[in-house]
Amino acid sequence: MRGIVLIELLGVAQGLFLLLAGWRSANLSGWSGRLLAGLLGAACLLMGWMALHDSHLLANVPDLIALGSALPFLFGPLLYGYLRVSVSPAFRWRWAYGWHVVPFVLVVLGHIPFYTQPFAQKQTFINNHYNQPHLDWWGHLPLVHFLLYLVPVFRLIRQHDAVLMTHYSAIEAGRLTWLRQLVIGFIVCYGLFAGILYGLGLHPAGHVLAFALTGVTYLIGYRQLRQPVLFTPEQWNVPEPAAEPEPVSTSPNVLSRPRYEKSALTAEQGRSHAEQLADWMVQQERYLDGTLTLKQVADELALSPHTLSQVLNQTLGVSFYDYVNGYRVEAVKRALADHRNDHLTILALALDAGFESKAAFNKAFKKHTGQTPSGYRKQLRT
Repeated sequence: MRGIVLIELLGVAQGLFLLLAGWRSANLSGWSGRLLAGLLGAACLLMGWMALHDSHLLANVPDLIALGSALPFLFGPLLYGYLRVSVSPAFRWRWAYGWHVVPFVLVVLGHIPFYTQPFAQKQTFINNHYNQPHLDWWGHLPLVHFLLYLVPVFRLIRQHDAVLMTHYSAIEAGRLTWLRQLVIGFIVCYGLFAGILYGLGLHPAGHVLAFALTGVTYLIGYRQLRQPVLFTPEQWNVPEPAAEPEPVSTSPNVLSRPRYEKSALTAEQGRSHAEQLADWMVQQERYLDGTLTLKQVADELALSPHTLSQVLNQTLGVSFYDYVNGYRVEAVKRALADHRNDHLTILALALDAGFESKAAFNKAFKKHTGQTPSGYRKQLRT
């Protein structure tokens, strides 16, 4: 038991250290920082509460009993809010967002009858819990509550990736990798808790949850050290993704996806611009530039970014990211076929073609050819 309490206290100490370091370095400023601080603070409070519980000291402060039931209702809203702010440069606080904390408030208020009991009676209740640990039916609601928040969380991540692929030919630096890790960390926490709860009981599940939450706080600390200024879309200057798609127009002579429904670009004009784009891409070989963006290409073709995006999405049916990477893959294929490059590694050829990383290259090559790069080179040689 002492080992579990020590782990919980280490998690509290790590979380408090991150909060102090973030406050002093201004890394926790703005809405993104406030929500991350709230997430860390909620985790610290819960681990502190669990340390009190597991050291059998909770009976000395029985009025804190509500925290153990209420705090888990904050993780979903805070995680979603942090992600929402991170992908939305135009985020503004609205009082309607306060509804997200209603379950937390209701759980706290629901303990009022317990608070009004005599101190000795409250102590007796907690001591009986140690002897006969159980979880009432409503104690399962935090897990359901968190699972419901995973739907908008993953939707935001997908929308953000789609926006990046629309505007950039290299997206790895902006793909919210660390936020994915954070989401996965909380999924692991809840998953372990649920699995052990139904298999071994409440107290073992609580011990594993404490260990997992400690791991999440250390993950946040590690990512803060690796990336002190967390990613925000302002660095990329991309528009906020649309919330919901609108009905698609069926007009035969106008390119008509919802986001372009007010555009006057005809199908014939779209094909003409697509040919112009292909000729320019081959002649100028700008795909070799790993930092190439949609706006740069649009400026050089004397088109608006909106028009170029429409041509790519509707006339050609690809994102800007996939379109440029298609040319890069072809460049690598030509280089692999040239025996003068046999002394070079595949990665070196990929970087020369404009790819930003080995992972991005391998994924693009497999998508465009159906083969791995090494398999393709081996086929050429045999």
